[in-house]
Formats: sequence, C-alpha cells, structure tokens
Amino acid sequence: MLDLSLAGSAPANSHVQLIKDHSPDWLLQAEPATHAVLRKASAAAPKWLASARESSPDQVAALQRLYAEHRDNEQKVLPTLDRLSTLEDFARPLLTAAIKERFGLDVGVDRTWLFHAGRAKVDQSFISASKDPMTQANIALRAATQSLLKAALQNFEAWETASGAMDSDSGIKAAVFSAYEIIGTQMTGKSVPISPTGFAALSRELDLGGKYQTHLESAFSTSATPGETADRIRDNFIQLESSSIRLQLQIATLKGLISQPLHDAVLDIVAGKRNVQLDNLPVKCSVLRLWDVELTGIVVFGKDREVATQVERIVVYIPDDPIAPLKEYVSAEAFLSSLRDRMFVDGYLNFFQRFIPARHQSALYGKLLERLHPKVKKGGFFEGQWLEQQADRNARLDLRETPLGGVLLDNLHDRKRAALRDDALFHGVPTAAEDQKTFDERVQYFKDTAFNVLNIAAFVVPVLGEIMLAVTAAQLIHEVYDGVQSWAHGERQQAFAYLFDVVENIALMSALGAAAKGGPGIAAVQVPEFVSRLKPVELPDGATRLWKPDLSPFAHDIVLPKGLQPDELGLYHWQGKQWLPVDGQTYSVKPAATDGDYLIEHPTRTNSYQPALRHNGAGAWLHELDRPLEMEGLTLFRRLGYSSEAFSDVTARRILRVSDTAESVMRRALHEQQPAPALLEDTARRFRLDQQIDRVIEQMEAGDIHADASLQLDLLSQEPAWPGNRALVLVDGDGNTLGKFPPAREATPDNVLRIRADQPDALRQALKGLSNKEIRALLDEEFGAGQLGMSPRLTTLRTRLVASARRSRAWLFESRYRTLKIGAVDGTPTLQKAFGGLPPMVAQELASHASPAERVRLVKDHRVPLRMAEEATAYL
Repeated sequence: MLDLSLAGSAPANSHVQLIKDHSPDWLLQAEPATHAVLRKASAAAPKWLASARESSPDQVAALQRLYAEHRDNEQKVLPTLDRLSTLEDFARPLLTAAIKERFGLDVGVDRTWLFHAGRAKVDQSFISASKDPMTQANIALRAATQSLLKAALQNFEAWETASGAMDSDSGIKAAVFSAYEIIGTQMTGKSVPISPTGFAALSRELDLGGKYQTHLESAFSTSATPGETADRIRDNFIQLESSSIRLQLQIATLKGLISQPLHDAVLDIVAGKRNVQLDNLPVKCSVLRLWDVELTGIVVFGKDREVATQVERIVVYIPDDPIAPLKEYVSAEAFLSSLRDRMFVDGYLNFFQRFIPARHQSALYGKLLERLHPKVKKGGFFEGQWLEQQADRNARLDLRETPLGGVLLDNLHDRKRAALRDDALFHGVPTAAEDQKTFDERVQYFKDTAFNVLNIAAFVVPVLGEIMLAVTAAQLIHEVYDGVQSWAHGERQQAFAYLFDVVENIALMSALGAAAKGGPGIAAVQVPEFVSRLKPVELPDGATRLWKPDLSPFAHDIVLPKGLQPDELGLYHWQGKQWLPVDGQTYSVKPAATDGDYLIEHPTRTNSYQPALRHNGAGAWLHELDRPLEMEGLTLFRRLGYSSEAFSDVTARRILRVSDTAESVMRRALHEQQPAPALLEDTARRFRLDQQIDRVIEQMEAGDIHADASLQLDLLSQEPAWPGNRALVLVDGDGNTLGKFPPAREATPDNVLRIRADQPDALRQALKGLSNKEIRALLDEEFGAGQLGMSPRLTTLRTRLVASARRSRAWLFESRYRTLKIGAVDGTPTLQKAFGGLPPMVAQELASHASPAERVRLVKDHRVPLRMAEEATAYL
C-alpha cells in the first residue's frame, strides 16, 4: 500500500491533504479493524443520507459531531471494559490451576467433560409420551454431559460431593471424559482420573460464580486511571448511553421517523430535565415487561397516558434494533403491531433476546415461538389429523409498561448494572446460591445451550458501529469527491479505495509518530490513474472537493422549442432559464457573481460544482475543459457560435470555402475570445438570410402560420394592390416596435396596422385590419362575386406573396441584408462610404482595429488612412 517514491507527488499531496482535512479526528486515531469495517460499510451508504444532505446539511453535520462525541465516550469506558473479563475468560485459568493443584493434571477445561449420570433423566410427562424415546434418551445424555468449565460455573450442591452421588438410580456411573461418544442410549468415552464428586467439591470450594461477582464490582468501582473515582466510571457509562440515544434521535429526525415536538421532549428527558411537558401534559418514560419480565434497556417515551383524554403518540428506543432503533408511533398499539411484525423477520428474535434477562430467556423465547407460531390442527377426518406450526400474523404479545421515576439515565444505568449482575449469577452460580436451586432448574440450564453465554457488551454499550461507520464513510466520500453519482462503477471503486487507503495511511503514520518526530510526513499511497485526473474545485458553499473533469452529468435532457431564437450572446431563454447548446448537449447556465463570466448549473444538485464559461459577447463560448488550440475543422466553426441547427455540415464547409477563412484565424479568435473574423461572419449572415428566405417561402406554401412575420410583412407592403395609405408596424407583446413597413403615401395614425409578433399568422392579422373593399382590391376578387371566407382569402394571399418572393428574390435578399444590425464602431460609416462594396461586418472590423491617430482621421476628417484603404481594397 505504501509507496514512498510518490511522497513528493504534487497531485498526491494535494489530494492527501484534502482527505486529511475532511477526516474526523477519531477516525485518524481508530484501530485497523475500524478502518476495515469503514471500507466495507462504504458499499452500503444509507439511502436516507443523500436526501438529508440536500434538505438538511446542518443536521447531517450535527450527526457527525454527535458521533464524534459518542466515539469519545466509547473511549472513556474502554478501560473499564478491558478490565471486565467475560465469565469464561475469568474462570478458565482459575479452574485450570485448581485442577492442577488438586488432581495433578493439566487439562483443557473446555475440552474435558463431566458426565453427571444422575441428571440423564428422560421426561416422563404426558406431553413427552408421544415423542421418540430413543431421541429423548439421547437429549438427556447430552444435557448430562458438560465441559468442566460449564459444570464448575453452574456449581454443585453439597450432597453431590458424596461418593456416588452423581451416579444414576439404574447404576450408570458418573465420569470425567477427555473424549466421549453417545450411541443411542449408551455413553462411552476415554476417562480422566478425576473423581466426579471430587470435582464437585473442588467447584464448591473454588466458588467461581462468587469470585466473578466480586470481579464485576471491582471493575465498576476501581479505575485503571489514577484519580478516577467510581462515580466518574459510572458517569462515563451514563454519558455513553446519553450520546447513543441522542445519536438515534438525530438519525430518526433525518429519516423523518420522529416529529420535532417529541424529539425535543425526549432530548430534554435525556438531558435530565424535570417536569418536561408537551401540550400541557407531562412527558413520562417507562420500560417494557414481556409476560411480566422486564426487558433491559428498551425505553418508551410519551405523554402521560394515565391523564390523557385521547390516544397519544409514543417514541420507543430499542438499542441497536436493525429495523427501527428509535421511532415515533401513532399509538402504543401501533408499536405493538410493528414489534410483532419484526419478530417474523429472519434473525430478529435472536437479536431481541439480548433484552431478556438470562434466567428467563429460554422460557420467554419458547412463549414467543408458541404465540407467533402456534400449533394448529391440519388434515381431515378420513386422512387423519395432526398438529402443525403456523405463523399467526395477528398474534398479540403480552407487553406492559413499568413507569420510570427520577433521572432517566441514572435509572437506566442502575437497571442495566442489576441485570448484568443477575445474568452473571445465572451463568456463574455462587456456592451459596447453588444450594437454593432445584434439580429441574440445574438440568434445564444445560438443556438450553443456546442461551447459556453471558454477553457483557450487549448490556453495557450500545454498539451503533456499522450504521454510523456507513454514515461516516458516505459523508467522507461526499466531502472529498463531487459528482460520484455519475461516475462509472470502476471509477468509484478506484476513488473509494484510494480514499480509505489514505485514511488508513494517515492513521498508521500517526500511530507510528512519524509526523511528531519530524519524520518525512505521510508516506504517499499509489494514486490510481482515475484519481490522478481529479481536479480540486470550489463548490458554491465554499467547500473544496475533487471533481472529475467531465460535463456529461451537467447536460439536460431537454428539447428547446422549434423556432426559438438565441440572444446576442448565443443563449436561449426558456422556462425561466438560460440555455446554451454546446457540442450536441444543452446546458443550463447563469451569470457568475463577478467578471461577466457564466457558470454551468447541475440538473439536480444545487450545491454541485459549477464549471466556468467565458464568451466573446457574440455567441462563441468556451468552458473550462475546452482546449481551443487543439480544435480544428468544423469544431472551430461551431464553437465560434455557428450551430448545427443553423448550418448543416455541408453548408458550413461552403461558408468556410466562400469566406476563405483559415483554421488558424478561427483558432486564434476562439482562444482570445474575439469575435469571429468579419468576412466569415458576413458570409454566415448571407447564408443564414438565404436559408431564412427559402424557409419562409416553404412555410407560406405550406400554410404555416408561424412563418417569419417580418419577411411576410415586407413582401405584403410591396404588393402593388396594397392600400397606399396603410402602414404596417410589427410589435412585440409589450407593444415595442420591431419593424416598420411604410406605405406609398403618408399614413394617418388610424391607418396604421399593428401586427403582434407574439401571436401566430401575421397575414391573418393584417387582413383583419383591412376593410372588405381593401381586401377585394388587394386580392383582385371579381366584381359581384360573393364575399369569400378568411381561409380562402389567406390561401390566395400566400400564393401571391410566394410568387412575388420568387420573382423578386434578389431584391428581397438585398433589402433584408441592408437591415441586418451591426455594432456601432466609430469610423465605420466613413469606410462604408469610401468603399461601397465593403461588407458592413468587414468595415466594422477594420474600424475597430484603427489606431488612435487613424481613428481621428476616420471620425473627424472623414478620410480613410492609406493603410486602412489598402486593407479595405483587399476585401473587394
């Protein structure tokens, strides 16, 4: 993983520093096992996190801070937990040493077995009468055979130390085996020279259960840290519980699983506030009882339902629940139904049993199975009937509540400690307590092999590990990279692996102390080829991310309306946005805050990086990934603002050939963000106008009501039969004049026809403004013929205008060409007057390149300097 040769690599170092800056301190100090889980968890980012990040970024940041606090609280209790051995680890060396001393034998107490023949009894009750006797005998023999460690922990009564006390009534002898085999109802094995009754006496003297109780009390009252008191140890565990509940509260908020009022009320209770109220009702908390057995660690919050007048909502906290650790329910009944449904999910009952005290686990587990999967009669009268287990999705659980008084976290801690002590008493029985157990209780313990392990951590530390590590991994990826959603699977794999390699590397170097000792710093990680291409960028909120230089994710799946025209910058305005077509893709753009540049907006992510754009003010755009000096051919032509919608590739090549524009000239103009070469722009305008005239003629022939209004009105005003006193004026939706088409004679205001450009069918609007007499004269309708409708008259008018356009196409082209607008550059009129055939765009370009002295001659003296005259002549 380490590659010291890359330590000086600039991209690697910049990436490493960014990753380090965004990594929480606790992660950089975590153990390798935590990093391994983090790496694995990155493949399953919580779905709710992405939406929460968009809608509530501050809440997500608060979640990260809470988790850092929780990790700190975990570190504070670790010394206590490190001193707290498991029951088996505590007892094993003590028992091994005692056997060595008493019997002179070195034995593996987990792999040496005591066969207590007296406990190998078969249930003779009516319920067991129908069961296979061979199987029942086999079960009894296995229950009577336990490891020396298990047997010593469960201890023995005084009478079991007497000679032969463990033998069966039928004469089968108790024995200690190093290996055994059960065949049918027979037990055989290799015996060990340890007397069963002698072992029982040793176990009573050793009193492993009693010693473990002392060990528990010592671990929670004596500190490994000098000066730390038992109260401080207690407070550390309470703070850990507090941060666990607050973390789950925050997650529930982000997932939308709890309302704000109840969230605040629970937070107040966890903070130790008294007399918390909601809607003028006291908020209480309680623990649950299942068949009158208290469940350890589960807490219910809600308004006091003893005084409430309606069904009230509740919040239930189930530490580490794989489905809903903390959630608000509309009622207690709704929670009951939800919990029942979870118990049908594979593995949930195994999880849930951690809340049941050890001495009740077997019985309650059995009751749950009977309630959830009762036996029902199957079969009919003729084929016989039998009992078969069947899931009851409507089963009712016998759940009740016990109100909690005082400070919640103090109460909860005390109950957990008491439960831990009781579980230890159940699994490791002190000699004094063993004498009070019944024979059936001792036999049943060994039968319930699935429930005879003491789980310390489940009672003390709410884990939260994988969930929050998945959140941490997802958040770290989000804070280091931008746009990962659109990356290919292989690219994400490379980036994520590199990220976690760097985090592990920093943690390793921190642990080794290289940085603190003035070493070379953080050894570099091999940078994957994809990661090396990532670019540090600044997001709209000021944060820095690594971004893949690619505009594909920014393209919108949108089709702009046909006929929509760009503004002077080449931007299309539609649906309240500005759109820029580039290389076959359409982007939403907006002005940058400064310097007149523009930014590309992401289609969905408002805080995504916004790539920069610059333009020449005349339709030519470059984005930050463009390399204009590497462009050639039609690409240069297109990027100067001549879209494929305006000119086909064939037409584009003709324009370049006619204007004789070299690629180097276009490349320089594009690179320097200058307007397109004047002759190229003039040629393009001529071709565009020629295409426009062709298109309007075709549209009029087809009766298209959306044909260009200006050109149609130009043709209409030139018709010989057009009323000589009628003026046509083209206006926009706000009444602003777009074009005037004067009559042969002076028109009075009443004779001006205003044609709306924002409404279709300019010719229909014009005819509606004329009298019937004027229309008959215009269309040369026969005298005495009946009045025609509007549609046939429009058809006749369009036919006439099409014929007129074809006849006078050259005039129409020149007329329209003269009206094309060009920018105002001082001195242009002087050049145009002196060189009448000089295209307006060329005259403008020459004037813009005039020196100060030449500009004086052009503007003040109205004379063309010799150098400029020679240059103008070259264009003619």
